[in-house]
Amino acid sequence: MLLNPSTGPYFSIPPPIDHPSKDHRLGIFSVNVIGFGYDCLNDDYKVVEIVEYDLFGLRIRDTLVYSLKKNSWRVNESVSLPIISLKINETGALVNNHLLHWLFKPRFPRIACFDLRSEQWAQNVPLPDLRWHKKGDDLVHLSVFDGCLCLLTKEVSFINSVNVWVMKEYGVKESWVKLLGVSDLPCTMALHTYPISYHNDEILVTCGGEDGIFFTLMWYNIKVKRCRRAEIHTIHEVNNTSITNAYICHGSLVTIPGGKQIRKEPPP
Repeated sequence: MLLNPSTGPYFSIPPPIDHPSKDHRLGIFSVNVIGFGYDCLNDDYKVVEIVEYDLFGLRIRDTLVYSLKKNSWRVNESVSLPIISLKINETGALVNNHLLHWLFKPRFPRIACFDLRSEQWAQNVPLPDLRWHKKGDDLVHLSVFDGCLCLLTKEVSFINSVNVWVMKEYGVKESWVKLLGVSDLPCTMALHTYPISYHNDEILVTCGGEDGIFFTLMWYNIKVKRCRRAEIHTIHEVNNTSITNAYICHGSLVTIPGGKQIRKEPPP
């Protein structure tokens, strides 16, 4: 479903029902990730779904693209793979409105970029110079922080450490800078820890496991190097751990063609 939370319209996206991974009768195991962005050349909002699945002994990766203007899906690319390379539940990291990024890790991590304007995979984005750890490698996460690509690495040692890297100039390897290293236990115990916003000397980070299990929001103070739980009193579900993830929403008055208006609950 597409939703503009600023104005309220929403649109239900039809599923790609003809895709083999959606046919549960075949008993296919699949790994899916999603991304969303804007194609400025065609004035079109698009959804990208990457699906890796087994079909009759073959490992297949399909890239599916949904066009809001056409209200239809198409299979953009289909390739065979030796092993699983997608991270489960990894949302595409959007930069410049039209460039979606995912981490692929068949053996060594790489950042793949999909251009919504051409609907083609672009050149891989260079990684910073890192010392990859066999155990910590599975805990690498890609996101966006303050409009820049953000890469998180988790060093698994006697004292766990989460390192936050930010690409200041898009596409330039030398522009990767280590923003901070977090070693405070409440933040580093989570499988997924990444920043989403900041205020003064504190950075708001999300902490949780797969599928949003044990999800919580934490404030990390970069001066005292300690974290504290973020209490959001207007959203009671956060404090009851029923929220599974959190994202930054930039307000927009853009309408969704063919969308319906979400019903607003009256104030208590």
